Amino acid sequence: MGQGPSGELTEERITELKNSTKFTANEIRDWYAEFKTNFPKGVITKDAFVSMYCHLFPHGDASDFSLHLFRHSYDADGNGVIDFEEFIQALNVSSKGSQEEKMRWAFKMYDMDGNGSVSKQETIDMITVILINGLGSAAAKQAEETVLDIFLKLDKDMDDNLSEREFLSAAKSSSSIRDLLQL
Repeated sequence: MGQGPSGELTEERITELKNSTKFTANEIRDWYAEFKTNFPKGVITKDAFVSMYCHLFPHGDASDFSLHLFRHSYDADGNGVIDFEEFIQALNVSSKGSQEEKMRWAFKMYDMDGNGSVSKQETIDMITVILINGLGSAAAKQAEETVLDIFLKLDKDMDDNLSEREFLSAAKSSSSIRDLLQL
């Protein structure tokens, strides 16, 4: 799709990506060159992604989280690999997206079962991974306490689930919560 027979990025595809992201044509070319250098086959496999992510966060076991991140935040078409378009779209949100775009992306990560709301347990699981990566294994108890505090403040209808509206509202109202929720 938009790539020539050699797998190279065409000018047409660069224009499409420029129009669907906040990257310039030169930035897209630069990212593509870096992507192809690191992933000569033109895709990031699930195993490579998990290995890379676990290497970035050596404390604890981030493999389950990285698999979730791979499936729900990067592999948009569900084909088991991340191609350049999926990579650049995710990078666009994480590096150039508005606060709301970043929080919508974070909401998708927290909504591990994809049911449209974030439960206390999903939040505990995510916060545990975040804190373990920053603080080590003693973070599990702190994660649960942090989540209970978050839910007391945010779960307006007290159903032990955060809707996307509640999640986004929390992010807008508190920079400390926003920082924690968006990793």
